Amino acid sequence: MRYYLQQPGKNAQQIKNILVVDDEYDINLTLECILNQSGFKVYSFTNPLIALESVKPGLFDLAILDVKYIMKCRLQKCH
Repeated sequence: MRYYLQQPGKNAQQIKNILVVDDEYDINLTLECILNQSGFKVYSFTNPLIALESVKPGLFDLAILDVKYIMKCRLQKCH
């Protein structure tokens, strides 16, 4: 199943800020480049704990998360 983001426009509900959290730098960089080129503001982190410390509640319209990595960090107290 594929999902497509509608680019921001006058008639669309605008998605402005996107949070990306993944431990793989290449995935973060790829998503950040694609989303930035589509007109979105991307906040990208490789460490979920730093992401939590750095962001404000309600700032993001969409979050793309590596759930397995976040659960692993939670169990191991990621550094």
